[in-house]
Amino acid sequence: ISDNLEFFDNFSKHVDLQVTVFYGDLRIATSLVDKDGNRMVGTQADPEIAQRVLENGENYYAENVMIGGIEYYALYTPLYQYNADEIIGMTFVGLSKEEINTIYRANLLRSIIMLCIVLVVGVAITIFSVKAVTRLITKVVDYLINSLAKGKLNIKVDGRLTRRADEVGDIANGVKTLIHNLSHRISSNFSKSFTNMADYINNVDRAVEEMANSATQQAQDTTQVGSEVQDMGAAIESTSDNVEQLVSSTEKM
Repeated sequence: ISDNLEFFDNFSKHVDLQVTVFYGDLRIATSLVDKDGNRMVGTQADPEIAQRVLENGENYYAENVMIGGIEYYALYTPLYQYNADEIIGMTFVGLSKEEINTIYRANLLRSIIMLCIVLVVGVAITIFSVKAVTRLITKVVDYLINSLAKGKLNIKVDGRLTRRADEVGDIANGVKTLIHNLSHRISSNFSKSFTNMADYINNVDRAVEEMANSATQQAQDTTQVGSEVQDMGAAIESTSDNVEQLVSSTEKM
């Protein structure tokens, strides 16, 4: 086992972990190397770990196992004699915290980049959508400000707006209904006003006719009065003549 280093190196690369086989508490084969690049064979496991795995038969996992001055996330499991219940050693798999932190930072950076891309795309889509909706709302408002507010009631709301199933469609349909109802109301009011105006004109015609009749009658009455005044004048003249004759007769008498 100790001589089969190629197997351990290939296995370590395949699982992306450091591996070790212990006979008792002694490392007899491992992919671990020290700071000088030497295999860490012939070194012993931590006594506490050896006791729990070799004597108690436990699987031991820890996040702070120090091996060769490097801190590891490590898992130790008992190694049994073939076809027996006797524990003759243990196996180790682990990954240094430095490698885990490197992987974490790489994944974090990748996640941040992906998040930024998604954020940029989301903002771009949101801006595009808001501009599209704003353009449609502006078009609907244009019906109200530039057409309806100026008294143009013969306008038609674009069918592409009224067929929409969103809030813009609701607004467009509301404007369409408003124009229809307003046109109907104004038409009804105009019709009623014209009817009232016709009635007023008829009443004025009748009043003018009555005034004309009254003026004619007054003219006739005035003419008659004038004639009577002339008759009265003639009578007064005749009376005056008679009085003069009477005075003359009286003087003669």
